[in-house]
Amino acid sequence: MEQVNPAADRRSRDILDRVKAVFCAKGFDGASMQDLAVAAGMSAGNFYRYFPSKNAIIEALAQQDLERMETEIGAIFAAADPRKAFGELLRARVENIHCDNGPLWAEIEAASFRKPEIAALRLRMEQAVTAKLASVLGRIAGVGDREALERFGAHACFLVLLVTGLSTASRPTDSAETRERNRRLSALVIEAGENAVASILRPSGLRSAVEA
Repeated sequence: MEQVNPAADRRSRDILDRVKAVFCAKGFDGASMQDLAVAAGMSAGNFYRYFPSKNAIIEALAQQDLERMETEIGAIFAAADPRKAFGELLRARVENIHCDNGPLWAEIEAASFRKPEIAALRLRMEQAVTAKLASVLGRIAGVGDREALERFGAHACFLVLLVTGLSTASRPTDSAETRERNRRLSALVIEAGENAVASILRPSGLRSAVEA
């Protein structure tokens, strides 16, 4: 039976939006394909036409995140002040981490320790995100992508670790005390991210693209 292309089909995107909550509630291993089909409002047979496995769902979600990031990076590159635009994006991502895919990727990260195929997907995702973030830092510092990856790859990796770490530390159902702790933690993540960006301009006397 011919499978539908998840990246191009609007229905596939609707399915992905519906199944995220199941993964967050039951975990990657605990969520069955039947659970996911029910959440999508479809029969199991029809669901398999779109996504033949949970791995295929995770791959499609990863592609969605990368496409979204491409759009955000494009806006940063087009901004009059890319450093400011990046800071605003970082703050929005951190403050809305429950509305994004933070809890979902926390479950996927846990699954990656048990399933080599998920570990490989997670690694590819992190490498792609790191490269994209490095290109943004290069734009802020006024250098090309190749030099940016060499010089700022560690900075980009640090930013990825900050945000993914925050996603594993907090849940929408946390107690009031834990939410307050996580609010302070979020503020520290934003501060550390902003300091990481500032540090790329200091040691070598680089000026931002706006100041150049």
